[in-house]
Amino acid sequence: MTFLYNSSQENEHLISELENQNGNANIANIASNEITLLNAIAQEFKTWRRQLQDIATHMRQAPDLDTLLKITVAQIREKIGCDRALIYQFTSRESGNVLAESRTLGWTPTLGENIPGIIFGLYTNQDYIESVVIDDINQIQLTPYQKQLLDKFQIKASLSLPILVKGKVWGLLSVNNCYSIRQWQEVEISLLSQITTELTYKLQSFEFQKEQQQRILAKKSVAKVIDKILRVSNVDKLFQTTTQEVRQLLKCDRVGVYRFKSDWSGEFVAESVGNGWVKMVGPDFYMVWEDSHLQETQGGRYAKGESFVVDDIYQTGHAQCHIDILEQYEMKAYIIAPIFSGEKLWGLLAAYQNSGPRDWQPWEETFVTQIGLQFGVAISQGEYLEQVQMKSDQLAQIVEQEKVFTKIVNRIRQSSDVESVFKTTTQEVRQSLQCDRVAVYRFNPDWGGEFVAESVSTGWTKLVGPDIKTVLDDTYLQETKGGRYVRGENFIVNNIYEVGLAPCHIEILEQFEAKAYMIVPIFFGDKLWGLLAAYQNSSSREWQSWEVNFLVQTSLQFSLAKSQIDYLELVRVKSEKLAQIAEQEKAVTKISNRIRQSLDVEEIFKTTTQEVRQLLRCDRVAVYRFNPNWSGEFVAESAGHLWVKLVGPDIKTVWEDTHLQETQGGRYVEGENFVVNDIYQVGHSPCHIEILEQFEVKAYVIVPVFAGEQLWGLLAAYQNSGTRDWEESEVTLLARIGSQLGLALQHTEYLQQVQAQSAKLAEAAAREKAAKELLQQRSIQLLTALRPALNGDLTVRAPITEDELGTIADAYNNTLQALRQIVIQVQGAAQQVAQTSSNSDASLAGLTNLAQQQSEEITAALGDIQQMVDSTQAVVANAELVQLAVQQANQTVESGDTAMNLTVKAIQGIRETVAQTSKKIKRLSESSQKISKVVNLIGNFATQTNVLALNAAIEATRAGEYGKGFAVVADEVRSLSRQSAAATIEIEKLVQEIQAETGEVAVAMETGIQQVVEGTNLVSDTRQNLNAIVSATAEISQLIERITAATQKQMAQSVTVTKSMQDVAEIANKTFAESQEIATVFQDLSGMAQELLTTASKFKVK
Repeated sequence: MTFLYNSSQENEHLISELENQNGNANIANIASNEITLLNAIAQEFKTWRRQLQDIATHMRQAPDLDTLLKITVAQIREKIGCDRALIYQFTSRESGNVLAESRTLGWTPTLGENIPGIIFGLYTNQDYIESVVIDDINQIQLTPYQKQLLDKFQIKASLSLPILVKGKVWGLLSVNNCYSIRQWQEVEISLLSQITTELTYKLQSFEFQKEQQQRILAKKSVAKVIDKILRVSNVDKLFQTTTQEVRQLLKCDRVGVYRFKSDWSGEFVAESVGNGWVKMVGPDFYMVWEDSHLQETQGGRYAKGESFVVDDIYQTGHAQCHIDILEQYEMKAYIIAPIFSGEKLWGLLAAYQNSGPRDWQPWEETFVTQIGLQFGVAISQGEYLEQVQMKSDQLAQIVEQEKVFTKIVNRIRQSSDVESVFKTTTQEVRQSLQCDRVAVYRFNPDWGGEFVAESVSTGWTKLVGPDIKTVLDDTYLQETKGGRYVRGENFIVNNIYEVGLAPCHIEILEQFEAKAYMIVPIFFGDKLWGLLAAYQNSSSREWQSWEVNFLVQTSLQFSLAKSQIDYLELVRVKSEKLAQIAEQEKAVTKISNRIRQSLDVEEIFKTTTQEVRQLLRCDRVAVYRFNPNWSGEFVAESAGHLWVKLVGPDIKTVWEDTHLQETQGGRYVEGENFVVNDIYQVGHSPCHIEILEQFEVKAYVIVPVFAGEQLWGLLAAYQNSGTRDWEESEVTLLARIGSQLGLALQHTEYLQQVQAQSAKLAEAAAREKAAKELLQQRSIQLLTALRPALNGDLTVRAPITEDELGTIADAYNNTLQALRQIVIQVQGAAQQVAQTSSNSDASLAGLTNLAQQQSEEITAALGDIQQMVDSTQAVVANAELVQLAVQQANQTVESGDTAMNLTVKAIQGIRETVAQTSKKIKRLSESSQKISKVVNLIGNFATQTNVLALNAAIEATRAGEYGKGFAVVADEVRSLSRQSAAATIEIEKLVQEIQAETGEVAVAMETGIQQVVEGTNLVSDTRQNLNAIVSATAEISQLIERITAATQKQMAQSVTVTKSMQDVAEIANKTFAESQEIATVFQDLSGMAQELLTTASKFKVK
């Protein structure tokens, strides 16, 4: 049957109506024009047959499948005249790919797209039994998803026919109309049906050729695998290359090799998988698959040598858990063949199809089975070669171990410390044993312990490092004080889960990632010092006897090396001790020399504390001085940068130690030293510890400092960073430095006494010097008394004494008296001259002031006149600017008037255009009415044609077999008439819409004409207003011209007045200058008199 997506109710109604009208009446004979139509239809059928033959000829000439499909779609689109022709192959029940397409330009391509089958009308490939016809997608019920797909590819109508290969729907041949809907003809369906039949034959032919080629390739591939087995000894490499070749030959999605474990679970060890699918094997992982059925049956059907072929996992009765696993890895179909190594089932070879179900061919199953057999041969051969190689490797490894052991012994003997021995040995042993970790474990006194050295491969947790310290307290070893190891026994574990270890022990080993290990004891002398252990972390391991012996021999070398290193360490310590004592002696001598060379106590303290701190390498060295009440304060220190300062420019640290106050110096008075390695271990009182914690002290040494027989203070060395075991040599050094400080204080005290005697001698010399200075002071007093006479004071008198200086003073007094009389006479004469000059100066000053006043008033008047001139000139300039502005306004108004005239003309033109457009629209409306009448006439013709076609169909039915051909023609004519009727209805709708829209446009045109008339009136009013503005600006222009003329005349008169005032001002300025010259002459005369009077006045006479 053919699926038709159109309505036939109307046709049935018309047929029944005609039958009722005609009843049993005889139908009229066919007219001559109808016979012509039948001839045309027959000719059309011949044309279609020729087209079918043409298409078939091209198809049969295609050399391959791709060419066949391309030729087919191109020929179909050309012959049928559709927008798109395509060939679609199902890849699953509900979707597939477009393999070939021919389309006109402008439509979305579908070639290569993966498209759901629902786009062609039905849901699955099994539904496409017959052709599917869709004349109009809008006339059928569509799901939103179908609608989206059809819109994506612009499909308006489609015709799809199934392509059957071996009784199954292989795909579809589909043609689409994208530009418009289309009623597909029966002849087109028949043509496409014939083409699909031809396609089926060609596809089966190509499939057969392809299968033959695949069989040949399969035989070649098997031969290639056999050749590889003979040449390649690495089974993993063989698996990798062969799975890839098998997948390419079968064109499936995955080929994998599965290996059984001892419990019949297993894992995939090799695979070749297409892009986009989940990987089951990678560089760092293998997918484990525990099939409970295979575990229970110990290999199931595969142990019997059977293969298993599944075309669809959902059709073979698999358990749901099995299907879940297959879905997890996207498997839809598969072939599995067993792989035997000898008589034992080693694993499986599997080919998977992930994209969808697959009909596996018999040759494919045979091919996979043969490859599985060859894999079994390769595995057996590989295992044999591996055993031979293993024995050869063991012999070579024993030889290599002897070399390595000799190398390790030599390195141990050359090492000077235990850490170097451990580091070198663990690395060499790990490389020799090829294990994951070699470590050295040291026992503590309580038989707990820690790892002190290791060599570990990358990727495993480190137990020893710069910031890593792994402590392991094994309760069993602690309780048994070394357990089996103290008896010299070794402990070998091939698998930690199979030797009965306690759960807590296994948990610790799992933290260290150990799966197998061997441990041997390390003795230093007769005492168990620690353990040497080799660990395998990646998996369990069967340790060989030579490996255990190698580890034991290495531990014995540790004992010998430790004895050698201990002896060397003893020698080194003694040497360092002697060197340290010699260095301290040099330092003490250096400090003593510096103390003796310095006379400043503060400098002595500063130098000493700094040198001692560097020598002892401690955090602080300080000097503490006792007060008379036996309290005290820090007077000097040298401290590291990170510690609290006790002494500084603004820092004074007082420490009142109640014990020292009560005992008046305590042990230090007796000359004892006080050494504290840890402040918390010597029984200090809490208050004492609190003060020490404030100073950040953890350990200290204090020695007394005596000045003669008196306890002066203390010298202290502090360790702040942590506790410290002070050595006796360090305490002795500090005590010697304290003694040197005491000597320095005595030396300083002696120097202070010498300085006191020197001060007394200096005092006697000062008295003698004072007598001499007294005479000098009296001479200075005499000169000081007479000094005013040098400045003109003739009234001064020198004090008269009874000594020699008194006689000299009397002579000075007589001389000053005579000089006083002369100065009095000169002062009188100078006074008279100055008085006369002052009177003349006053008169001249009055005259000068009058001349100056007159000049200033004339200058002010001249300024006012100049301002008036400037104002007048500004008025003239502004008037000219206003005149220019008025002229520009006139020009603008005239331009506006011209623009208004043009606007009026343009609006009138628009008015005429709108009127003409309105007339044309009315004519268009009349034409559309005529079209409507013609359409009605065509509709009537279509109806009559349909009736005639129905009559012809009824007549053909009555004619029986002879009327079948005519019945087909009648159906086609009826179909054409229906299409014509539908088209006339569409045209009539369009004409009605045009009439409605033209009516609206006509109304809009009338409105536009009215708006144009109103616009014309507004422009006329605006034109009149502009003319009024032109008249007003002309009157303003005349007034401004009159104002400009008047201001120019006024400006000329102002210039004349300004010139006259300038002449007057010049005369006044000359008068003022001459009066100033006369005043200057009199001022000079007055100045001379004044100078004479001043000179005489300098002498004080009263």
